Amino acid sequence: MKDAPARLYAGFDGGGTRTTCVLCDSEGDVLGAGFGGRGNYHDIGVPSALASLKRAFAGALDRSGVATGRVRLEACFGLAGLDSPKDMATMSGAVRSMRLARRGAGEGRKDIVENDWRTAVAGAFIDEPGVTLIAGTGCVAAAQREAGRRVARVGGWGHLVDDRGSGYDIGRDALYAAMRESLREAVERSAGLAAADLKAEKKSGLRVHARTGQPCPVCGDTVREVSFADSSLQYCPTCQTGGKPLADRRLSRLLK
Repeated sequence: MKDAPARLYAGFDGGGTRTTCVLCDSEGDVLGAGFGGRGNYHDIGVPSALASLKRAFAGALDRSGVATGRVRLEACFGLAGLDSPKDMATMSGAVRSMRLARRGAGEGRKDIVENDWRTAVAGAFIDEPGVTLIAGTGCVAAAQREAGRRVARVGGWGHLVDDRGSGYDIGRDALYAAMRESLREAVERSAGLAAADLKAEKKSGLRVHARTGQPCPVCGDTVREVSFADSSLQYCPTCQTGGKPLADRRLSRLLK
């Protein structure tokens, strides 16, 4: 007589940077966790978002030690970017079309698909009142009361609208700071120069442009060049490509 399939419960968090899946048994004990890529379908498309979910589930299942064909699964998906009825319909249909585990007829239709901030506040407080402040790739504040029947949110509408304090916002501020500093240095260097001398001054402030074969002023590695059919670019392997030399595009075309 065959053993009954293991009943597992999967919780997914599909964020803007990473997707996580945690598998639990009926007692709530964690059996395994897995990770995938980005989970916001607005950024990467539905197929890539589903691929991230599948990868995270496969990793969690592998770590659980449960055989793939011996699983009965119930799942909850908290996904970034589900902010409208259209979003919900798009990803609900896509998620429920996945075959994460062997299921009987009708199984999987009751899987929960929600915005990730809703699953976060529900998971943190269950039926109790509470407030969460989520600062990841995006940023959102969410609160619930009356056993979760009344839920409110502030923010979380994407980097084009708000998301102050998010990872995206911090990265953007860092880029702005670097740009302001570069512009300040350029203005200081060009003060008093004639218009005919400005181009040469601009090049003097560039760290890799037109510096093939010279040492990088940051790390000392040799600046290299990639040639295209009618142009070229220079780069520092250590600072810009993780030490990996880039292929010469003219030679690559001849080898195809």
